Amino acid sequence: MLQTIFLNKKFSNPIVVASGVIGVTGASLNRAIINGCGGVTAKSVSLTPRFGHPNPTMIGQKHFFLNAVGLSNPGVDEAVKELIEFKRLSSAPLIGSIFAGTPNEFAEVAEILCQAPLDYLEIDISCPNVSKEFGEPFAYTTSAV
Repeated sequence: MLQTIFLNKKFSNPIVVASGVIGVTGASLNRAIINGCGGVTAKSVSLTPRFGHPNPTMIGQKHFFLNAVGLSNPGVDEAVKELIEFKRLSSAPLIGSIFAGTPNEFAEVAEILCQAPLDYLEIDISCPNVSKEFGEPFAYTTSAV
């Protein structure tokens, strides 16, 4: 049996969708569960909506896909609605994900996103392809983390 318990939360199996384009709507997150995932991570969200990078943002080859979406997202208020919808559809573990440009903004986004029924919260401090807008990712500097 592949059932896994992590921080007192039961997963039907250890396969968890990573934060990304699949995790924008409650329905798409639920589709991942229906198709066999043990948990899901929602798309990283910011305080306000972002359009991200212009297309093309993804390239695929025989053995891989590579993307640089640029943290496009509907904003935290819309994300809360979608994550509530996911939990209406599924009891599977849900990981919310946030990003911001400053520590205070991280706190503000987290406070709003935690209005949704999250099981965990991911802090995205390492997206490398938005440094022109946000500066060096927090993960690159140990004192910032």
